[in-house]
Amino acid sequence: MTLQRRRWKFGFRPILVAMAFTTTTILIMNQDISLQEENGPSEVELLKKQVRIYELQLSEMTKKEPMNNVLQSNYSAFMDVQSVLLGKTSNHVKEFWWYLRSQLEMKEYLQKRPEVAAFLRSHYWTMQREIVHFRDTNPTAVERVKQLGDEMAARLDQLQNPSDCSNARYVVCTAGPGCGFGCQLHYLVHCLIIAYANNRTLIVQDDRWLSGGDADTSHYFKPVVLRQCHDFAVSRSDETLFSSQNLKSQILTLPMKISTIEQLPYLPQAVPDEVAHSLTAIHGHPSVWWIGQMTRYLLRPSEFLQKKIAETKLRLGFKKPIVGIHVRRGDKIDSEASLHAVDEYFSKAEEFHYYVNLTEQDHRLRVFLATDEATVYNDARSRYPSIDILYIGNGDALLDIVLDILLLAESDYLVCTFSSNVCRLAYEMMQSKYTDASWRFYSLDDIWYLSGQQHRRFVATIDHSPQNAVEIELKAGDELDVAGNEKNGYSVGTNKRTRRHGLFPSYKIEEVIISARFPRDED
Repeated sequence: MTLQRRRWKFGFRPILVAMAFTTTTILIMNQDISLQEENGPSEVELLKKQVRIYELQLSEMTKKEPMNNVLQSNYSAFMDVQSVLLGKTSNHVKEFWWYLRSQLEMKEYLQKRPEVAAFLRSHYWTMQREIVHFRDTNPTAVERVKQLGDEMAARLDQLQNPSDCSNARYVVCTAGPGCGFGCQLHYLVHCLIIAYANNRTLIVQDDRWLSGGDADTSHYFKPVVLRQCHDFAVSRSDETLFSSQNLKSQILTLPMKISTIEQLPYLPQAVPDEVAHSLTAIHGHPSVWWIGQMTRYLLRPSEFLQKKIAETKLRLGFKKPIVGIHVRRGDKIDSEASLHAVDEYFSKAEEFHYYVNLTEQDHRLRVFLATDEATVYNDARSRYPSIDILYIGNGDALLDIVLDILLLAESDYLVCTFSSNVCRLAYEMMQSKYTDASWRFYSLDDIWYLSGQQHRRFVATIDHSPQNAVEIELKAGDELDVAGNEKNGYSVGTNKRTRRHGLFPSYKIEEVIISARFPRDED
């Protein structure tokens, strides 16, 4: 059997495992009289419909072209289709697992039958391992992700290091809104995207702004731009504000709030046209990958920081496999985010441990804990003595948060709250560490977003009739504003057609990737 033929056959395995996972659950529910009585036939029928979805996906994969024609003439295109379908399958099974778990926990079935809980959990993570293994060992995807990342880094490096400072065109980014490090960094991401989209060099007016003026961040990161170009632009800037009406000006200044600029088609979560198609085929969340390229460039560590990272890893014993946990406390709780108990974070880390133990039996769970409150670390140590918990706690606020973000990004799995900029930064940075790290997280609250972004586009792929007063109707093709994922098989949002707000099954919708022309030629 040829190598390509083996890969073609191997690509079906994750979907087949997904079907087996769901079918096995149906058998368990049918055979367990007490569970069937509690859940009723409707929920068993729902599981059967899920199996039908996998059967249709498998059929769609096989009917695209005859196998021999695909292998001989269009192997790369077939692998693109296969990768997209595998990504959809992964999301379907994740949503199905969340639904199943929430239903069984609500009826306390998993507590009554722990052996069934362990079986289903192991089966779920086995399925995810199949998909991850396929993507991480698919040479086409691995090579293309690396190539796209290298090209993007080279393009940014070229823009930020012009050969002639006097003839370069600039965007000057003034001090951002008064907020923390993560918030400031995401503001700078917007600035860099606007500069990139307009073939301009980004100038950050003050090297101290990322830390709120308390420290020189150039000590930690490589310069965003050549010093001579920085000085040239700052000295000649007349603070002409950026707008589509004055793009001929050599030096334009961005306002402190990006939201005050007219709507620009290339702002997040838009992805450049030049990479949108490729990313859709090989990455589960193209927008996160794109933003991750911006954060990776801005957070390139200086020699000093590289040394600190190495010293910290050695001191902590930081090594893989490891789960990164970010627990947000401080002044943001209640005003911007809800309080989540330490147990909520560690229960998700323990669940991912099932995935690790599929290949590393009896591995002791290792957690890197990042938090702005030391008492969280002390509490976690006392509650989880069987887990190796690593914590920095240097006492240097800026250095600690920088190290936290970079080490969280190196984790195998991330548990945090996406309401936190630090959490989202780590997730974005993580995308440059793996072929596809879009699935390597669990957010206890929000779905991923970027402040000031365009509205994310979601469409219904399957009709849905409301089953109760809190659910809303969906027709295939309906556009939706999605407010959040409830982690129980349902999402919450508004149907733009009916203007009704409520719950609907997450597997019946999918996100539409927004793309825009990058970079834009002003001449």
